[in-house]
Amino acid sequence: QAIWTNDSSDKKPNVTEPSCLKSETDRVKPGLSVGNGKHLTQPFKCTQSSSSFLGLHDGITSTALHRPSQGLEAGTEHSSSACQLDTLQQRSDSNNVKEDVNNISYNRSLAGCILLTSAHLSKIFYYVEHGCFQEFRKLLELHYVEAVQMKNEKGQTILHVAVIQSFAYVWIRLLLMREVDACTKDKDGYTAAHYAAEKDDLEMLKALTIKFHGQVKLPSSNVEKVHANCMKALTITEQSGMTVFMLACYKGSINCARYLHEQQPHNNVNLTDVYGDTSLHYAVAHNNKNLTEFLVNECQSDVNGGNEKRPSPLDIAFFNKSLELEKLLLSKNGKSRFQIKRESKKRKLFEDDLSFDMERLSIEQVNSRLIKLESDFTPDFPVV
Repeated sequence: QAIWTNDSSDKKPNVTEPSCLKSETDRVKPGLSVGNGKHLTQPFKCTQSSSSFLGLHDGITSTALHRPSQGLEAGTEHSSSACQLDTLQQRSDSNNVKEDVNNISYNRSLAGCILLTSAHLSKIFYYVEHGCFQEFRKLLELHYVEAVQMKNEKGQTILHVAVIQSFAYVWIRLLLMREVDACTKDKDGYTAAHYAAEKDDLEMLKALTIKFHGQVKLPSSNVEKVHANCMKALTITEQSGMTVFMLACYKGSINCARYLHEQQPHNNVNLTDVYGDTSLHYAVAHNNKNLTEFLVNECQSDVNGGNEKRPSPLDIAFFNKSLELEKLLLSKNGKSRFQIKRESKKRKLFEDDLSFDMERLSIEQVNSRLIKLESDFTPDFPVV
């Protein structure tokens, strides 16, 4: 049996707490009472300091129990078995004080803090953004009805933020099971699927769209409802008029574009944005040969699609001087509608408007037949 005592008094055993919990200034001197009640005023020598044993920093009182490396000192008459007793070394500064551990609420202890996780609904986006999964999970268990409807200052739901933060597949599925609305748009008009496509995160996009398995503990009506809502989210357009598929093409996210085409093969290819451009316009403008061939050959995209009063994909290829894309579009009966020109203007010394464009693009209607004939004779013909 081993207990801590104070040499100068007969007070009850005490355990020193961190400085924030002290109310007295006496320093406890460690000693042992072993079996017969005799006190040892010399402490055991320990193999390692208590602060390093617990990983605590200097200035914080810490205690640790571990085996001694040497026998008892000061002429003790105890057997060698007493050397196996657990010991405790205490470190504290002059300002540290003691308090009876029985008077401290258990939830203030380290173990109690783990058991009583404090989670506030108002901080849910902080938990999501900083990876506080324990608090986040507790909120979903206790307040999921309110949690799935909340939005941050950007108009984003926790599903938006979870996708942006690249949460694991199971978290995305859990949020969908809790019926978070996959069709919700933030202030930029983005759904969660838009953010997945923007990063070409195919696994995340699958997590947002794959239908729940029949073994999932959800009513069949709810399974169908959630899946239908996820499919609907793919057709929602952001501020510039781009669906998730169009955004994938705009960002060059070919993996997501392929997957989305498989899910909705006829709903995305020839849609136009608010400027009258299609996904093929984006691919050609990026001079992305693989994506252009995918759109033309596999998706059967209209090479002359888009607003007829705006440049065609072939016009963009001419502007970029991309011979390979020119030949591909011409082989599919691509036509030219406008000549794209680059205009430059020098900024005046007294010009205060820093947002003033020094370089612009203009378009001029041309004879598409003439452009085609000239291109046949001079393959490197630049239309600028």
